[in-house]
Amino acid sequence: MGLLSHMEALHAAEKQQNNDSVSCSVFSSTHDILDFHDFAEKTGMKKCGMLIPFGKRYFMRYSHGLDAASICKAISTMGFWEGTFPGNQDWTFFANAALQPYFQLFSEEVVSRLDQIRIKSFVVLADIPVRVILFTLDKNFTEVPENLIQNLSTFIAKDISNISGYVFPPKDGITRDLTRYFEVNIDVAIEEIINSLDYEAQSILEHGIISEIFNIIKSIVPKDDCCKYDDGKITIALNSANSLDSDLLQFHLQKILKTVLGNNSNKITVTLKNKGYIA
Repeated sequence: MGLLSHMEALHAAEKQQNNDSVSCSVFSSTHDILDFHDFAEKTGMKKCGMLIPFGKRYFMRYSHGLDAASICKAISTMGFWEGTFPGNQDWTFFANAALQPYFQLFSEEVVSRLDQIRIKSFVVLADIPVRVILFTLDKNFTEVPENLIQNLSTFIAKDISNISGYVFPPKDGITRDLTRYFEVNIDVAIEEIINSLDYEAQSILEHGIISEIFNIIKSIVPKDDCCKYDDGKITIALNSANSLDSDLLQFHLQKILKTVLGNNSNKITVTLKNKGYIA
């Protein structure tokens, strides 16, 4: 039984025993685009990313459906993009031999399945105007409405100026006392992946990897429960499913997060706390 099915089964069984109904949104915001994952889901993209310039290099600051190895490998120079994709603001399709220059941006796992890529660039008016690179690896591609590109641009302009504050809030105004919550430690797993990078790259890309991890975790948490990333910690809070223990949750998280972390997912640990809250 998968983790989601297991948690929902426990939740349903225990809800019959007590009529406590606690409503807590896993993820919500008043903004048109909450984060890059929200953008990807609105456009139907399964594997996509965005490269942002910092200094003289581009970094995959945002991604959806990609592994941590690709996030770290996609560090590229201004010259690379000037030579392969100079200022084109329309979606451009690459396949066959034309695809090969872009292999260097992805892990071996992704490259083994890569047979096409679509790329688009546009300018984001942040503190200073910056040219960003948006791409998708999806075979079933639907043209992205311009209003979503504009909303994404607005989100990036705000986020890019505060790289250290990239967090995922729970629903505005919601505070819940919780009988049980789990702390998920992903620090060791991430450190193993980024420790070969320079300090600038680590500080930029760490949050992108955390974002991929959190997006997967939130997708398996039942809608009546909560999860949150803040202050370097991921918390999963349950008002139900009291039979779920930390060992079982850790086993499932290590399994599903292998798509992002590879074998380093085995370094994820989960600790059960008896009492806490998400504010």
